[in-house]
Amino acid sequence: MKEEFFTIGQVFNLTDIPESTLRYYDRKNLLKPSFRNPETGYRYYMAEDINKLKFIKAIREMDVAIEEIRELMNENKTEKIEQLIMKQIVISKQRLEEAQKNISDMENFLSKLRKMSDSSAEGIDYCLLSHLKD
Repeated sequence: MKEEFFTIGQVFNLTDIPESTLRYYDRKNLLKPSFRNPETGYRYYMAEDINKLKFIKAIREMDVAIEEIRELMNENKTEKIEQLIMKQIVISKQRLEEAQKNISDMENFLSKLRKMSDSSAEGIDYCLLSHLKD
């Protein structure tokens, strides 16, 4: 049975991973193509590479660094992947809490600003504005 090779353009169509990213992954030793034509330099990927790329894409969307993904793939252990995802959940929850606090701060600032603008005549009093966050 003959193995099927995919060009870098075909891989893009199958994975939505840009060609420039595929070249970057090659340079960073994250995922090398299965075959590289020595005469043309063209990269060719196999079905197994496509699956790995889909995995990489899913993990990258969780904001995991390339180095961590490389380690995961080298170790090839499910528990490591699970630990990494649990870590990313904690980080995402922390970011969400920070974002919610920022939204609350902005809403409070806006509320104070509106109250101030209702009670003042024209123009902006930057001295008062500087104390709105307090």
